[in-house]
Amino acid sequence: VTHRSTLDGEIAAWCAGADLATIQEVADAAGIGNSRYNTASDVLAHPHLAARDRWREVDTPNGPVPALLPPLGERMDPVPGLGEHTDAILRELGVLDPPPG
Repeated sequence: VTHRSTLDGEIAAWCAGADLATIQEVADAAGIGNSRYNTASDVLAHPHLAARDRWREVDTPNGPVPALLPPLGERMDPVPGLGEHTDAILRELGVLDPPPG
């Protein structure tokens, strides 16, 4: 776009003076793709995800954390600790010699 910097400035100024709902309505009416930016706390509190029971508690080495279920299946194993499987993987790849004995 030849006048990108001018357009960016004008659009930014208009958006700064409008609320999110208005920005989305105008963009939708003009056929401009858009979406809301959600923070991590927005996602955790999202009513759609709560209504569909999409959260599970998953164990980690530092304690349980909320985790979003994957779109397919509901297997939610504990998260491995840092380096927990490193030796086994390196042995399987032949990079680490098996322990003596």
